[in-house]
Amino acid sequence: MKVPRAPGKWVDDLDASMPVTEAAERVLSVRLDGICTMLPLARDGDGDHPRVIHQLRVSTRRYEAALMVFRPCLREKKYRRMRKHVRRIRRAAGGARLCDVHAGIFAGEVDRAEQHEQEALQYVLQRILDERGEAQEDVDKVTRRYRGSRLSRKHRRLIKGLSSPGPDDVPPSSPQAETTLHDLARIELGRLVDRTESAGRDDLSIVTNLHELRIKIKRLRYGMELFASCFGPSFRQEVYPRVEALQERLGDINDTSEIIDQLNRYADELAEGRKPALRALRQVEDHEITQMISQLESLRSRFERHQADHVKTFRAWFGEFGLDELLGDLRRLLSPDASPDPGAEPGPSGRNGSAGGATSLASSSARAGEKKDDP
Repeated sequence: MKVPRAPGKWVDDLDASMPVTEAAERVLSVRLDGICTMLPLARDGDGDHPRVIHQLRVSTRRYEAALMVFRPCLREKKYRRMRKHVRRIRRAAGGARLCDVHAGIFAGEVDRAEQHEQEALQYVLQRILDERGEAQEDVDKVTRRYRGSRLSRKHRRLIKGLSSPGPDDVPPSSPQAETTLHDLARIELGRLVDRTESAGRDDLSIVTNLHELRIKIKRLRYGMELFASCFGPSFRQEVYPRVEALQERLGDINDTSEIIDQLNRYADELAEGRKPALRALRQVEDHEITQMISQLESLRSRFERHQADHVKTFRAWFGEFGLDELLGDLRRLLSPDASPDPGAEPGPSGRNGSAGGATSLASSSARAGEKKDDP
């Protein structure tokens, strides 16, 4: 069975001069299509599960990012309700996705591990597979809850409440002008840039701070996807890939952190005699339990060493990355003084799809190829 793909990251038929309410309806509808395409396929036994679950989770994240960006245009009560529905789907898909990622990692570990680690790795893999079955039950619940057109109906009620934001929330380019997508881009991307800058100034030798930076970078990336049509080609072709590369690097560290937490939990559950922990053992004897806890702790120590190496490598790479330079380029594009670029490529609607592209991106361009060398 060929699995359909959710709509891509970019939204067609948008441009900088489009009224913000028209853009909100277009963006939210496209993002909803991604969820509605993948949700029926996520039921137990349907499709290529790891890919379906991954695309469903990403689709919910992109919809939620669009909700947050266009919040000034939405009625607060409807915004909160819709976000609650989408978050419910995202969390169900997230639990299954985490199991899929970890199952792939530990299946590879089993294939290449030395003999003394085989038993612990097999145990961990069995635990993950057991938890994947439980996670699928949560996915099945949300597919039943939002089957048919239920989610679409909730979305339509949300869209009916769209209105242009007040000048205090999103100041238009001139007092008499209608608020445009570019007006919103300057405000919302500006906020995301500020939050990313703040996270980047924290002590990045601390793993929890790296996690916070990853979250801020991810939100900036999703915001950039929504507003790419407001800027020249360099925004999409040069700046965005750098943000994406940074998120991927931080994602590798986060994967290792989650595995360490998982190994800690498995060892604790064995020590407490939890049924799921004991069920995955071949023999439930005291010495078997003690031996497995010791092996899990040894495995955890190995991943902690890997994490320390990853953080060290990341910090060396990040020192050359130039986050301040990247965010400075974005700020110049978002400046009220930045004028539309007459040479920008027109969007699919035929209107000029750029604003602010006149600002030089030479500093970002010099680093644009770095992602090719990422491991």
